[in-house]
Amino acid sequence: MATIQTVTVKAADPGLGFSLNLDDNGAPINQTLKVIVKVTDSQNQTFTSTVIVNDPISDKTINFVVPFGDNQYTPGETLNYSLDIYIPFDAPTPVNQPGVVIANSGKFELLSDAPSSIPDGGSLGPGQLMNSIKGNQLGIMQLDGNFCVYDQFAKGKNSRVKNTDSTYSQGNGNNCSLQVRGGRIFIHNNSTNKDVSASPANQAMPGAAMVISKGLICLQLPGNQPQQVQVRPGNV
Repeated sequence: MATIQTVTVKAADPGLGFSLNLDDNGAPINQTLKVIVKVTDSQNQTFTSTVIVNDPISDKTINFVVPFGDNQYTPGETLNYSLDIYIPFDAPTPVNQPGVVIANSGKFELLSDAPSSIPDGGSLGPGQLMNSIKGNQLGIMQLDGNFCVYDQFAKGKNSRVKNTDSTYSQGNGNNCSLQVRGGRIFIHNNSTNKDVSASPANQAMPGAAMVISKGLICLQLPGNQPQQVQVRPGNV
């Protein structure tokens, strides 16, 4: 009955924001609602919040923001969340919707919203996410000028998320984008309008899309297996 549409968390106002689509065969549910939100970070700290709507809901989409704690905004930081949705609010059993969000430049975003490939001629802007082919890793065009690949999950006390591949761009940061042009991958400094790193010219695959496969940055032609490429400053 209820599905999560978006998740956004802002560092200036710590909280987990989400939208519920409450659709009863095209009509509003016209029911009360309770949502119990549990959020667990990569150090196994758990935050719980409860939202109760006492009046029948006439909107098909309803937005919430609940607190979860501060200092959780390091790029690559994961949050596991679980929503127990009771409709009406005193229902004996909930609809459970678990998921994972990833920290990205001061906010958390749904991985399902991230692309799993970037076509030749496409780009990924600063702070944007990319999913892997099988959903086991994700990439972040970080604000330090590097595109880095991370495993989606890193659990356990004092555990840290380490990147499995990186462009090692050594760029100026804060205004770099990832671009795929002519079958090559480039990290482009948007301020100077110059490339700071690229995949080798002798490994160009015109028409190939960039993908993340087995934790590595790859190019893939339609119908072919992904091929790992290394994006380095010396290749420009």
